[in-house]
Amino acid sequence: MSTITSAAAAAKLVTVRLALAPGQWDAEIHGLQRTRFPVCSRDEAPVEPPTDTAATLLLNMYGVLVTEGAIWTCRAPGVWETCARRI
Repeated sequence: MSTITSAAAAAKLVTVRLALAPGQWDAEIHGLQRTRFPVCSRDEAPVEPPTDTAATLLLNMYGVLVTEGAIWTCRAPGVWETCARRI
């Protein structure tokens, strides 16, 4: 029974990626489907990844929770990833 419960819990996990596009940060959700949306416009794009802004947008728009204190890992220059949960 615990294997079934663990599998169901794992199915709700998604990978969130922040990628620096020319002059803006985009967020991608990788899970059952792939969703991409802009986080900051070209005028507002900071050098550091806008993780707090992305987390708020993910929760409000897509029901994806990035927990407070989540560790964002740099996968390549301008590409940051973390694990999140669909709620």
